[in-house]
Amino acid sequence: MGYTSGRLLAGMLVKNGVIGGPGGVLDLILVVVATMVLAKTVFKTSLAIPAPTTPGLIIPVVAIVVAIAALVSWTAVRFRQAEVLRYE
Repeated sequence: MGYTSGRLLAGMLVKNGVIGGPGGVLDLILVVVATMVLAKTVFKTSLAIPAPTTPGLIIPVVAIVVAIAALVSWTAVRFRQAEVLRYE
């Protein structure tokens, strides 16, 4: 096949990171918007989220997604490459 364990791990990590990273960021944006809307409509207050807070929240979200992808991919690499690619 030509796939080594390291190459398979890297491929799965990139795929999961590319899918999970933007998904985590989108979830974070939805939470921020929902919090601001609820603050204005239900609690009748203004809730301003400072600009430096946003990257401070996005970076850990992406790091957690990549760490989980690495953990999941690491267990898959222990099997034969043909078996992993069959179920992928």
